[in-house]
Amino acid sequence: MIVHFEKAREFVVKENRQGTENEDPNILIHCANGSNRSATVVIALLMMIENVCLREAWILVKKTRKAAMPLEDNRRTLIALEEMLRGEKSSMSEADFLTRLEKSETYR
Repeated sequence: MIVHFEKAREFVVKENRQGTENEDPNILIHCANGSNRSATVVIALLMMIENVCLREAWILVKKTRKAAMPLEDNRRTLIALEEMLRGEKSSMSEADFLTRLEKSETYR
């Protein structure tokens, strides 16, 4: 999955550049079920483009798409991506993906 992140980032950045001042491009990221692959790519893009930590990206995606749940391998990939991008320990563990979001945890 990680091999697709950079290609997706390049596409989104290119499309954003082509948007006009009054119109942001609408980009749909989808997969068959909408819970694993698309969620994984969107979380990765938020970390890569918006420079948010994995926890913030996960909260935003989960609040927007309740069915989002990257599979175990993709959760590990996202943790590794965050550690690579930030040069520090991930803001989440694999178990954190499985815990219910607390009401106080909101995307700012």
